[in-house]
Formats: sequence, C-alpha cells, structure tokens
Amino acid sequence: MLHAEAAVRGPGPRRGGAWGEIGGGARLLALVRAAVFPPPSFPRLLPQLPEAPFVNVTRNVIQHCRVEHCVSELEGSTREEVVRELVGRFQASGALDQAAADDVIGRVLAREQEGTTGIGGGVAMPHARACPHVDETLIAVGLAHEGVDWEATDGEPVHVAFLIVSNSPEEYLGVASRVARVARDAVEIRALRRQATPERIHAFLEETWA
Repeated sequence: MLHAEAAVRGPGPRRGGAWGEIGGGARLLALVRAAVFPPPSFPRLLPQLPEAPFVNVTRNVIQHCRVEHCVSELEGSTREEVVRELVGRFQASGALDQAAADDVIGRVLAREQEGTTGIGGGVAMPHARACPHVDETLIAVGLAHEGVDWEATDGEPVHVAFLIVSNSPEEYLGVASRVARVARDAVEIRALRRQATPERIHAFLEETWA
C-alpha cells in the first residue's frame, strides 16, 4: 500500500466535504481515505463511497462485537469458508436470521470478487456496508494460526480476519476506521494473535478500542 503510506506522510489534495478527524486523528483519516479513494492503479481495499460528512462513532466499537463473534481458531481454510464461518457466528448469536445471513454472505463474497480485502500484514477486512436485513453494525473477529490464502496485497497469508457488516455506509466508515487502527498496527496484531480464547480476544479488543 505505497499510496496509503504516502497519504499518511503527506495529506495531499483535499477532496470536497468536511470529513474532520475520525477516531485516530489525521493519520488514520488519511489512511482510510487513501484506501477508499486510491488511484486506478491501486486496489480498492475499502468500499467506494460518495463524498461523506463527518462520521462520529459515539459508541465504543467493542459494542458492535460480542464474545460469541470472536473465534480463536478458524476452521475455514479459504476466504469463502472463513466468511461463511464468521457470518455463522452472527447467526448463532441471534444477530442475524437465516435470510439475513445468506444475504450478507452473498454481499461479502461479491465484494471479494471486486478485489481482495487482504490489506497486508496478515490481516483481512472483509465487509458489506449496505445490508438491508442487518439491524446494526456487526463485527466478527477470527484468528487463523495456519494462515489463509486471501490473495493479500503483500502476498502473505491472513492470520486475522475482521468481518464488518452494516446497514449504514456512513456508520461502516466510522467503525472501519477504528478497526483499521488495530489492523494496520503490527504490534497490536501480534498481540491479538496470542489471545487463546474468544473471551481473551474480546477483552483485548475492548481495551484496544476503548
């Protein structure tokens, strides 16, 4: 993500709209905007959005992620299997019914067909940002100690997958920016990978996202 790194080092031309700072401040905002609005020669890691107003995530992000949505050892060995497994956690917890789960799986996998959400550093952020059958923004987190081939931008296997689904593109962007704070931090990701149970994963993220 050379473009993203360049965006962090220098703000570059400003697009229209008053975005303000999201969560992690100007550096994080630059990273998210670089992923959302890359030049044509770079992959789009987050969904293309129209010019958006300031997004204020007032809830602690951990409230979008239940303990039941954390997986300490994913069983899936492919992108599709991991997506289905994580969406299955939403369904098992009662956050999604069968119809909603099927719709979310279809949308997330369709997004993967547009380009990888493997952002490098052993992390993937699969997502669906405008799901009509989802009542609230949801996050699931899965660890894959053996690694999953996600066709990531750096060619490395994915060991941590953050699945984000939402019925609001604006709220999705705010939540994704908070998740990206951890996803792009190699030290935090190494620490997250050491958490051995769903409860420990959840507790770690609760402290990190506070």
